[in-house]
Amino acid sequence: MRGPLSLFVIAAALWLSAGTVHAQARVTNCNDAGPGSLRAVAQSAPNNTQVDLRGLPCNQIVLKTGPIRLSQYTIAFLGPGWTHLTVNGDSRGPVFVHTPPAPIPFEALPVLVLQGFTVSWGRALDADAFGGCIHGGGRVQLQNMQIHHCVARETRSGGDGGYGGAVFALMGASVFYSRIHTSRAEGGDGGGLWSGSGLTLQTSNVLNNFASGDGGGVVSVSGGRIEMSNVNGNTAGGFAGGFAMGGGLISIIRSTIANNHAHDSAGGQLLPGGSTRIIQSTVSGNVADESVGGVSMPHENAIREILNSTITQNRALAAGTRGCRGGGFGTGSTVLLNSAIVSGNTCAGLANDIGLEDSEVGGDGINGQDNIIGVSTVPVSATNTITTNNPRLGALADNGGLTLTQLPLADSQAIDAGNNVQNFATDQRGAGFPRTKGVGTDIGAVER
Repeated sequence: MRGPLSLFVIAAALWLSAGTVHAQARVTNCNDAGPGSLRAVAQSAPNNTQVDLRGLPCNQIVLKTGPIRLSQYTIAFLGPGWTHLTVNGDSRGPVFVHTPPAPIPFEALPVLVLQGFTVSWGRALDADAFGGCIHGGGRVQLQNMQIHHCVARETRSGGDGGYGGAVFALMGASVFYSRIHTSRAEGGDGGGLWSGSGLTLQTSNVLNNFASGDGGGVVSVSGGRIEMSNVNGNTAGGFAGGFAMGGGLISIIRSTIANNHAHDSAGGQLLPGGSTRIIQSTVSGNVADESVGGVSMPHENAIREILNSTITQNRALAAGTRGCRGGGFGTGSTVLLNSAIVSGNTCAGLANDIGLEDSEVGGDGINGQDNIIGVSTVPVSATNTITTNNPRLGALADNGGLTLTQLPLADSQAIDAGNNVQNFATDQRGAGFPRTKGVGTDIGAVER
């Protein structure tokens, strides 16, 4: 993990991107309302204020009279660390509701910045249930935050709310060194986070969230980047247990997508965008009721690459009406697969690693080199392919670094059989774990 200096640089960059600091205001007590309270200080603060929550004589502020409503174009909150202070919604409404003025042309977007505390037990239970704990009408930036036990629930029959169980960010979200968990979007999408215009999720965990629609963990409508993060244990009633992203550049880098569940595409769904890349990442143990167990890429994208990654032990329990379209991943266009493991996945109890999604696959189907592939119903033209249904990997575990990984066992054919044409310095785990050990690079996300 990066040191304090790097954390300071990131925090400073977040604040500078939000605009120049014109004012600072300090919260002086832990009351729900009244002079010096968080509510009073925040709601009366001028635009571009940093609200300081450090040094309070308590570890919790409980909101007994509903959400803190913010109308500033830009406002930031600075806390002492998520283990030291919680702002608790007491299940009486969302915690923060940011409804800024309309964006100014050619200026930075309106933004809500939250840094260094926990937000919990928010409830958006109405016709406008967007963001159980945090509703961002502009952009939302989170740094060193924990957000948990939040619910966005549509209460109208046939309504269209229930988006962003923990966080709703209309104009996009940037999340660093944070943890979003145990939240629910009931009636809509994005159990943990719903981002309307691009997402950055870095060095963070999105765990054990639920959406009755799509995207149990994360939804990003317009592209996104997930880096050095875990998206694990989330559930969706529709598609995409872990994540649903589309509409722009999509990158999953040095991350783990594991043990998510959905009706279809349990690991996630990558919809059309400029390019889609999965790089030095692990997709494992995801379970769908039907069709695609791991990751679905159903439509044509400009570039599709899976590089030095491991996709294994994902399952679609049944073929369903769409048929078996990839226990590991399904694709609707050509994929470059390089030094990757896509093996040990199943559909309807049978080996099924790569399947054909909704669109026609053109070009070479699966190309690239130095892979382990089990069973593919898509044509494979990749060179130096090792064909096996048992890549001989250890269990998903903490093998160092910030994400869970699966090491090759001593007798795995992955050892020294891959390549590092991308010149990665480290494997998925990062510093201290060189990409190549021994006589060659191992196939997959990590080196033994």
